[in-house]
Amino acid sequence: MGHRDTFSGTPAPPPQAAPQAPAPADRQRTDQPLIDPRNGELINLQDAPSEQLIDVVLWCKHREGLEQTWRRACEDELRRRKGDKRVLIVGDREVSFTGAKAKEWDGLMLRAVLQELVEQGAITAGEIPDGLIKAPQVNGTLANQLRDRLSGEQRQMVDECFREVPKRPQFKVAPIADLADALPT
Repeated sequence: MGHRDTFSGTPAPPPQAAPQAPAPADRQRTDQPLIDPRNGELINLQDAPSEQLIDVVLWCKHREGLEQTWRRACEDELRRRKGDKRVLIVGDREVSFTGAKAKEWDGLMLRAVLQELVEQGAITAGEIPDGLIKAPQVNGTLANQLRDRLSGEQRQMVDECFREVPKRPQFKVAPIADLADALPT
């Protein structure tokens, strides 16, 4: 008995092996028929009505959002079950989470620091990339590139413009090695 898709009420297609990543947009073939995920029927992209393509895109966006929500809920529950342990052993798999931190920049403070660095001659106004600060957000990549070119007191001034905040941990599942074969007989 197949499960029903909650979005459209139609039976969802049976699970299949994950498709390979699509080719980059400039090389994507449009002469290949694809499967409409709503009903499992073939779609010839060149012949399909625009309305149908729009409906598929909207359905996929909705489904991707649901799947991300479901995945994150399961990851959060596994993280809760893992508790303070380094890994959670489940059957023949081990589950772990790798934590990382992200920088949260203060755009107003960074703007003031950059202005002071220009006045000090530590950097020129031309060294500040366009788009570094978009009120009220900072482009972290560009800020880090500028930060990496500084040293000493000037770098410390820029460092005060961000704080490190926890990022969502990365979920990892790995098979547990069968050590029976490694033991001497």
